[in-house]
Amino acid sequence: EMAPETVILVGRGIQHKIINTGATQMRLIWFISPAGLEDWFRAIGRSRQAGDTAAPVFPRPDNVAEIQARQRFIRSEEG
Repeated sequence: EMAPETVILVGRGIQHKIINTGATQMRLIWFISPAGLEDWFRAIGRSRQAGDTAAPVFPRPDNVAEIQARQRFIRSEEG
């Protein structure tokens, strides 16, 4: 569980999940190194513009395994 103004470091290859269990909107900022994770979010997410409301919950794309295979930061099951 995280409190406001908390900083966390997620190491390479560590699976993680972020869930807002609070009553208010969560705000966060990502620092990603090396670059590339933005391609993952672009591939599985929904486009938004400034002022847009949050998209309703939607399932991952059917081709999520193919998308993951293109991402250099996601390890294969073999290692």
